[in-house]
Amino acid sequence: MQKNIHPLVAENAAHNQRVVSFIRNMTLSVFGCSAGILGLTSYSGVLFYLFSYLFVSFLIYVIKMGSKIGEYYQPASKFWYAKVFEGIPSFVLFWTLFYSLVYVYE
Repeated sequence: MQKNIHPLVAENAAHNQRVVSFIRNMTLSVFGCSAGILGLTSYSGVLFYLFSYLFVSFLIYVIKMGSKIGEYYQPASKFWYAKVFEGIPSFVLFWTLFYSLVYVYE
């Protein structure tokens, strides 16, 4: 009987968190552009951000991690809600920029 031992290396865990944060921030910037082009305002834009955050997290979970979140992210439960507010500045920046370019300066 063999035991599956997965040691947690601090450097690897920190690197994985940085990569996940980078992917989320870059894709949330693109979703911010989309929200601006679509003309979303107020709560619809905030809901679009939350949907985008969860969608990107789901794609990272399925594609990059192969549904084995415990091997790459510790603690695994924090993957879904950790750093939710980290991507807001870039999302809002691109949201307002593209909204202004499309709708204000017609």
